[in-house]
Formats: sequence, structure tokens, C-alpha cells
Amino acid sequence: MSLAGVASRSDDPEARRGALATLGVERQGMDWSGGFQVKRATAGFTQLGNPVLPKWSVSASVGTSWKQWGLGIGLVNQGAPQRPAPQGQLQVANKLWSFNASRSLGGWGFFGLSALKAGNGGGTAISVFWSLLLDGNKSLSTAWQGQRGGGQESRDLWQVQLQSNPPVGEGLGYQLLTESNGRQQAQAQWQTNRVALDGGVSRTAGQTDVRLGASGGLAYIDGSAYASRRIDGGFAVVQVDNQADVRILHDNQPVARTDAKGRAFLPALRGYQMNRVGVVADDLPLDAEIEALELQVMPAARSAALIRFPITHSRTATFRVVDETGEPLPPGTELQVAGSRRTFPMGLDGRAFVTGLPDGSGAVGDVLARRGDGTPCRLELRLPAQATELPDLGTVVCRRIAAWSTGTPPQPDASGAPDHAQTPVKTPAETTRKESP
Repeated sequence: MSLAGVASRSDDPEARRGALATLGVERQGMDWSGGFQVKRATAGFTQLGNPVLPKWSVSASVGTSWKQWGLGIGLVNQGAPQRPAPQGQLQVANKLWSFNASRSLGGWGFFGLSALKAGNGGGTAISVFWSLLLDGNKSLSTAWQGQRGGGQESRDLWQVQLQSNPPVGEGLGYQLLTESNGRQQAQAQWQTNRVALDGGVSRTAGQTDVRLGASGGLAYIDGSAYASRRIDGGFAVVQVDNQADVRILHDNQPVARTDAKGRAFLPALRGYQMNRVGVVADDLPLDAEIEALELQVMPAARSAALIRFPITHSRTATFRVVDETGEPLPPGTELQVAGSRRTFPMGLDGRAFVTGLPDGSGAVGDVLARRGDGTPCRLELRLPAQATELPDLGTVVCRRIAAWSTGTPPQPDASGAPDHAQTPVKTPAETTRKESP
């Protein structure tokens, strides 16, 4: 239920002061929906752009579904004007009935019917339309519109249209239209992330019109300037670590790709609304550490946002771990890279996968583990000189140590998991001496 009140003040001698009150009730449901609203304006009330209103008006509508049909009916009834309307202001009908019906035809498209009937001898307008979705962007439609009564000559109009909507990102869109009154129209729009070009040709009553246009925008954010399409809502710069050529999604639609610095510019975010911005995981390397593939942002209109995805690059490797006798460590053994609190459980036959290894040509990573008998051991991972995604380092021996460098290895708690908070792992640079394997 809604209730509203408005007061006005004007220099018009016929409308010095006035008020308008509105009361409405609305219901939305799966079985049926409907609404009712009544307005009452005093004689002195005025409104910018529409100085004279009806003294009162009532509107009601109801809609439901029946045997795969969507049905709706509505009524708008208006009283006499508050005062004589100024010259040029259109006087609307005091009563208007509306009816609409629609149904999906499955693979044969969509059918709809609508009708308007004006009261007090007014005319009737009927529209019948059919549309067929050809693919994700293209559609074919035809419609007939007829007008009868109301003291005007009867009119009939047929229309056929082929339309392809431009994608959210880069691409081409077009529209071809012809009508029974002799009007033909063709127009197209081609857009990139930096500019939008559009043009069209229309012919009506022997006259031909040609239109060409171009639009674009320029934004400055986070120390960089970006050329883009026209900016009507919000815009953003997306940072995906330093990963190049990663597809960026806006509401699950591909709209941009990151440049060599891992950045992409989004010019068409909806202002003051929630926008879902994501990245395509298939475009990220296997050694990327991903905390989130989608973030939500709500910018103000014509304002900027900087979106940094929690995605980082970390060297990873797979290998097989055995003890000095060649026996694989038991499944579930936890491995911990020096300088990190994250642990990685081992699989069958000593197979293991870890991330967070040191980067660089021929780098060596220290990894701590605990054998089945509870004694700690350490293994060295020698990474290949040429950086590759997910290298296999073969079989690595985890050699027994008395203690882990400057401390003891993490002790298991009641659940059997290491207690990293009590015995933090030190990096080799933090140790005072280096033990031999």
C-alpha cells in the first residue's frame, strides 16, 4: 500500500497554492497480480510540464495466467479538469479500457494481442504481433495495427522487422524494417570498447533521410587515461594481477579483455545498481591462485570504480614424496612451504601438489612435512630454469631432521591438524644457520 501527498506554489493567478493526494494498493503473486490507485487534486494544484490535471482519477488493473496464456485488463477513469486548460495542452479521454493477451508458441515464437478502447464515443485500437527468436541476438517479427471509430478514418498498418541487437561488448547490430504505408528503414551500429559508430537510411513518402553518427568517451582513473564508448552510467577499471588477454564479464556477458598490464576498462556499468563483474577462469594460467572469480560493484552515476580481483601468480609444482628407504609418505601427510602457513595434503603413492614456491630461474623451495611416525622431515624442490605451468619434479626424498631450522615443526592439535599459530614457519632468510639435507 502506498500513500503520497504533494503541495505546490505558483505565480499563476489561477493556481496560487494547491495539493495532490494519492492512495494506492498493489499485489504481485504467482496466481494473479493487480493494483488500484486513486488521486485527488485541489483546484489550485499545478505541476511542472502539466499545469492542469483532472480533479480526480482512478486506475485499476489485474493480470493472471490461464492455460499458458497471460491475460490482463485495466481501466483509467479521469474526472473533469481542475480549471480550463491553457492553449496547446492535450485533453485526454476521461475513460480508457485496455486488454492484453500473450502466449509462447515454443519453437514457433511468441504471440501477443492488445486493445485500447476510449470511452464516451472514443475509438478503438487493436494490435496483433508475432516474434521469432532466430538466435541469441537476432529476431524476426511482424505486427498489425488497426484503428476504428472515434470520429477518425479507419487505419491499418502492417510491419515486418528483422533485428540483431548489438552485443554488450564489441560487435555489430542492425535493423531492417518495412511497413505497408511505404516506409522502409535500415540502420546499423558497430561498437568497440573505444568508439560506437551508427548510421541509417530511411525512406518515407518519396523522401530519403541518411544519418551517420559517432560517439565515444574519455575517462581518467588510477593514473591512466582510457578511451571508451560513451559513458552514461558508471565505469570501472578491472585489474587481474598482471595477466593479459583475460576475458572480463559483466552480468555473465563478455565485454572486454585485459591488456599487457592485466587491466581492462568497463564503460557501461549501471549507476546505483548492483553490477556483477567476473573473469573467465579458462583464460587464467594453471598456477594462478584464485580467491574469487566474480565481484559485485555499485557505482554512482558517471563515477569510477577500481576493481582488483584477488588473483595472484604463484609457482606451482607436482611431485612424489618418499623417505630415505624409498617408501612413499602416507596419504594425508601435510606439506608446508617455508614462509607460508598454508598446508597441502598428500595423495596416494606420495603424490603431492603445492603452490607458493619461490619464483626465479632454478629456484629452490624448502618444504616441511611430518612422517607417519611423527618425526619431521624436509625436502628441497628444485624448480626448472624455464618457467612452465605446473611442472612435474619427479620423485623427491623427504629427509629426517631433528627440528625445523630455528624451531620445531607444527604440532598437531586435537583434530590432528598442525597448530601453525604456535610454531610459525621461518623462511631460509630468517634462519641463523643452514642445516645440510
